[in-house]
Amino acid sequence: MKRYTIYCYWNDIHINKWFIKDGLTLEDYYKNGNDLIIDGLKKNKNLKEIIFICETFLNMISERKKNKLAIYRSDHLLAVQSLFALIKLKQYTENDIFIMLKNKKSMKRSTL
Repeated sequence: MKRYTIYCYWNDIHINKWFIKDGLTLEDYYKNGNDLIIDGLKKNKNLKEIIFICETFLNMISERKKNKLAIYRSDHLLAVQSLFALIKLKQYTENDIFIMLKNKKSMKRSTL
C-alpha cells in the first residue's frame, strides 16, 4: 500500500504536514473536501460563503503557525479538508500542496 504525506501551504506558509493513514487513499481526502462543501450547502451556505469560511479558517491557522501557538489535531484535519475543498472550487491549485510518497526504505540511514 502506498503511503503519502501531504505538506500544506497557505500564503507561502507551511501550515501543516498530514500523514495519510493506513486504509485511506489520497482520493479519500479529495472526497473529504467535497463532503465539506456539501455540508456547507446543506446548511444553506452558498459557494461564496463556503470559500470565505475555508479561507478565513486557513488564515487563522497560518497566523497561529506564525505566532507559534498550539494547533490541535482536529484543526490540522480541517485545514487539509479546507484546502481540498478550495481545490475542488478552483480557488486553490494542487500545485500549492506538496504530496510526497513515503518510502520506509529511504527513511533509514545508511551505515557506511
